[in-house]
Amino acid sequence: MNLLEYDLEGRKAVLVGASRGIGKGVTLVLAQVGVEVAIASLNIDSAQAAVDEINSAGGKATAFAADATRLQDMERLATEVLQSFGSVG
Repeated sequence: MNLLEYDLEGRKAVLVGASRGIGKGVTLVLAQVGVEVAIASLNIDSAQAAVDEINSAGGKATAFAADATRLQDMERLATEVLQSFGSVG
């Protein structure tokens, strides 16, 4: 895939469970095409490791801790991401 044909500069996305595996791969690709990503994981340390990898490669990412099976966590995540990013989309 030629990523040069995609330009999503200025867009923002929230990815839950994206600190490893397929989710991490998706975040890396999105960051390469200019998307600022919020990475949410049960473990803030693994989310931060993925963020560090993206940021060191020139992308923009922020780590958040959240459990996708808990409504309260998802509501808190939404609030935190909007406070940090201003908007998503």
